Amino acid sequence: MNMSQIIIIDDEVDMCWVLERFLRHRGYDVATAGTGEQGLALLRQPGVELAIIDCKLPDREGLDIAAEVVAFHPAVSLILISGFPFAEEAALRERLQTLNAHFLAKPFEITDLTALVEQVLGGRARDANRPHHDRRALL
Repeated sequence: MNMSQIIIIDDEVDMCWVLERFLRHRGYDVATAGTGEQGLALLRQPGVELAIIDCKLPDREGLDIAAEVVAFHPAVSLILISGFPFAEEAALRERLQTLNAHFLAKPFEITDLTALVEQVLGGRARDANRPHHDRRALL
């Protein structure tokens, strides 16, 4: 079975490192990008199934990146993450619904993200040959 490919777009290097390491140990193929443009380049590659996108990036808004992904690669599932409060929470919910995207507020528990990733990918997730590790062993 092929591993699901996940792209993480976040300008926080530590966040990318932790998420990449944890998801790789869960059996996912993961690539990271620190800017929206780098992330879009990765997302144009074949085989991407999920993008985890920070809403606030130095060069682009994560919601705008998500809209572009929906336009050129609608099969890619989306999880947006952010540590910034949104003034218009109703508008954010509406935009997420339009994009068919999920949202997690930072800080979040790694287990919450993992559960959401597995839910979104619907069992396509892991390579059956990869072991499952407890998160405590990774941190």
